[in-house]
Amino acid sequence: MEAEKENECEFSAQLKELESDADQASWYIGFLKATVDNPDVCDRLNGSICGHAGVVARAGAKNSVILYCNRAWDEGHDVISLPKVMKILPGLEVLEARKRDRLDRALDAEDKQCLSSSLECLKAKYVAISACPERAAFRVLRSEWLAHRIIGSRDRVNAEKADLNVDGATYDDLLRFAEGTASLVGQLRYLWDQKVDPYPDKIEYATCIAREFWRLIPVLKDVEAGNY
Repeated sequence: MEAEKENECEFSAQLKELESDADQASWYIGFLKATVDNPDVCDRLNGSICGHAGVVARAGAKNSVILYCNRAWDEGHDVISLPKVMKILPGLEVLEARKRDRLDRALDAEDKQCLSSSLECLKAKYVAISACPERAAFRVLRSEWLAHRIIGSRDRVNAEKADLNVDGATYDDLLRFAEGTASLVGQLRYLWDQKVDPYPDKIEYATCIAREFWRLIPVLKDVEAGNY
């Protein structure tokens, strides 16, 4: 019983850290979603000098999203990540007990089926996202360009041995992978505390704000004349 309680405490603490990362990543993901293939961006930045700051911001958001994904999927033994949290995810009996305590009543068959189905859906989604072929490409970017500067990293060699394309990932691939990763964190919180996954809404909110930013800023080449 004591070991089980320690595991629950560790799981709860690590999930809280994953949520903190996902909260911050939601802003980067939203900014990137609003920037990629947005005609307003080129219209506002092209031909200007200070528009380089916008290009830097876009590159920074992309790198931050790549790093977020790699941190969330790190398989190191001493890290806080989705693989680590999934390994210590308490079983269905513990989840049922927590839900029973929150409802302050016995769970009926429907309650139990709902919780069981949510757990199975989470596990299936985890397996599907972890098997995403683009994951190897983001790992290579992290190893060769972001965390380190390496040519022909071990991650690249391993991916190529597995016949994975490490240079073909697109912005859409990155955004899909990142949104799925954040949503896994939200679904873990739902299982633990029955709180609705907030990340689709958080990312949509950040995207709307960023789109409005690009819509409202002026055409920079028109307003910077004579200042450089």
